[in-house]
Amino acid sequence: MQSIIISNLSNVKPKQNNEIRLDFNSSLELKGKQIALAYLGLYYSWRNITLAFNNHFFQYRWVDGNVYDVDVSDGFYSINELSGYLQFKMFQNGHYVLDADGQQVFAISFESNPTYYCVTFDMFPVVIPMGGSNPNAIPAGQLGKVPQLIVSENGVREILGVNAGSYPASASLTSVYSFNGPNVPQVSPITTINIACNLVRNSMNRYQQVIYQFAPTTQYGSYITLSSLFPIFYEVLDGSYDSISLTFYDQNYRSIQIIDPTITATLLIKGKTAA
Repeated sequence: MQSIIISNLSNVKPKQNNEIRLDFNSSLELKGKQIALAYLGLYYSWRNITLAFNNHFFQYRWVDGNVYDVDVSDGFYSINELSGYLQFKMFQNGHYVLDADGQQVFAISFESNPTYYCVTFDMFPVVIPMGGSNPNAIPAGQLGKVPQLIVSENGVREILGVNAGSYPASASLTSVYSFNGPNVPQVSPITTINIACNLVRNSMNRYQQVIYQFAPTTQYGSYITLSSLFPIFYEVLDGSYDSISLTFYDQNYRSIQIIDPTITATLLIKGKTAA
């Protein structure tokens, strides 16, 4: 049995950021071999909100009747961080008041609710707190109204666990509006990682080059390590190879855009076991 170590720290730089690759000095003839993943180490560094996932955009209607865009920069956001991003945009637009301590008060917020396994949404009438102030000179005729959160038919509704629509439905509401999202929030559109090897063609798998699957269970940004005392071997397609590579895909076989290139893998190669 032979072991091969592939690392982006020492091997050839891949052509794409969902791949690690080792180029051979000369073509390697492989016949009657099997391969398995024995070890993998990488950082949990792929984003949950990107333009590619179409889950980066929602809107809100302010009490002046105008609709404002919230275009979320690519990144990995929790539910609470998304709410903070919305309020950052509201701050930039001057859509807030100050309380008696000079702290900003926003009329739209949402947060993760682990008790009910959903997202809880709160929209409040825009009022000046006792002892507070109106630094952006919101007209008196607009005070007392509730702004609306607008969710489009895109991936944001899946992350927030809410149906597309305006919340509240009426733009003339003057009382507090709160509700729990009706759907389970899917904080990340990536739930499972498929690891494919260019040497394998397994007709029993839907994706024939996949040799390993896993689901991230650690905190975002942490280092993931996978190892097995009893690795599963797959038959290598007989042929001549200039390189060996591992490529990472999600559960829908979309390329995963891995940010941190610090990836190391150990592969085991052995002869086929006699039937």
